[in-house]
Amino acid sequence: MPPEKPLPMLIEFRVENYRSFAESRTLSLLASNDKEHPENLIEWGNDRVLKTVALYGANASGKSNLIKALNTMERFVRASATTMNQGDEIPVEPFAFDTAYRDAPTTFEIVMVIEDIRYQYGFSATRARVLDEWLFAWPKGFKQTWLDRTTNAETGETAWVCGGPLKRVGGQLKERTRDNGLALSRGAELNVPELSEVYLWFKKTLRIHDASSSLVGSMPFTVGLWRQHAEFRNFAKLLVREADTGIDELDVTTHELTADDIPKELPDALRKALEAMRAAFIEEKVGATVHQITTTHRGHDQHTAASLSMEEESNGTQRLFAFAGPVWE
Repeated sequence: MPPEKPLPMLIEFRVENYRSFAESRTLSLLASNDKEHPENLIEWGNDRVLKTVALYGANASGKSNLIKALNTMERFVRASATTMNQGDEIPVEPFAFDTAYRDAPTTFEIVMVIEDIRYQYGFSATRARVLDEWLFAWPKGFKQTWLDRTTNAETGETAWVCGGPLKRVGGQLKERTRDNGLALSRGAELNVPELSEVYLWFKKTLRIHDASSSLVGSMPFTVGLWRQHAEFRNFAKLLVREADTGIDELDVTTHELTADDIPKELPDALRKALEAMRAAFIEEKVGATVHQITTTHRGHDQHTAASLSMEEESNGTQRLFAFAGPVWE
């Protein structure tokens, strides 16, 4: 039997001067010496990494902002070399309650494991430019500096150090990276393998699902899993039942979008525009589908049952079902 492929892992995330975080704050997934719940641990070398963590805190204590910080880092890494242009603002939001922080850089740093190699990547940026960027790697168990981009606070000049496998492309990275862009993203665009691997971790491995946001992203994802995996269907049903929603059964049906699916109470102009879009999908043979999620509640006498559409369920039940997909994945 071939050896199992090493798991990609998030080890640590650090943020400083972002929204409600003035000072540096770190989320670490390294386990303590506690021996409970060994099933929630991944043994990696001399370390034990948590599969899951839970954050507790009062309202406005920063829980949501930690997720938003991670999301901001991920979006900037992905957009830096592809959709941003010279002069575009970097999407950082410095701490607003102290003037000393408003013009100071925001810092993001992440430690991850990819193909059994530890990486430490981060950057500091204002809305106008990236000031510092670094990438360290432990390919043979020893720390190597692959990228160290630092800006002199007095002169504004940037010094570049590229080592290890990036030494051969250091000049190209320096020449091709904008002041408001990341060398990591530019290197991936230039097909530098070592940078592409880290970039693709952000793009394909790191998944951020914000349960406080709308259902637009999570619901189609969950419905897609429902259609593909019987194992997921069993999981989603169990999750909804065990959450004491009163739901006994779930069903999802899908059909091609028809004119009857367009609400008749919409203004005529909007209905015509939607009908034109539907016709265009059909003409291009792309197709457009709609799904109907039905819940069944068992009556108090256990003999009668009532069916509802998911839209008739509470907002909390809708979010629970929508979030089942990301949880299962």
